Amino acid sequence: MNPNSKRHKSVKFPELEQALMEFILTYQHRTILSDAIIIDKAKLFAERLQISESKLQFSSGWLYKFEERNGIQLRKLHGEAGSSDQNDIIEILPLLREKLSRFPLDRIYNMDETGLFYRLEPDRSLATTRLSGRKKNKERLSIALCATLTVRIS
Repeated sequence: MNPNSKRHKSVKFPELEQALMEFILTYQHRTILSDAIIIDKAKLFAERLQISESKLQFSSGWLYKFEERNGIQLRKLHGEAGSSDQNDIIEILPLLREKLSRFPLDRIYNMDETGLFYRLEPDRSLATTRLSGRKKNKERLSIALCATLTVRIS
């Protein structure tokens, strides 16, 4: 046996762990999950599984180990893709195509706007000690991008 290898303790209540992970996997793309929500849900599952509070304390240490075992980390949210409902888009697409069919392709435009924060410094840095942040310079340019589809038949 290697003295440097870590000992893996088995999970005390695997059915609770599985139910909690299924909840997280189901809802992580629908809502913002927090430690408090995970602990509340774990308590609810424990009650349903008839696991008494004397057998399992939902401490910050328990939560840390649960998250570590299951690869759960605080992650930065990116983009806005989660704001649209794909079912609504699929439903409205035929109506949109029908309305657009009345126009020639070179008269149909797509426009979107974005902001360019040209003076914004990065919010992360490599360091050996904790660093104080600075006030963010949010000076920006608003940019509108527009495109049309032009078909040329040669």
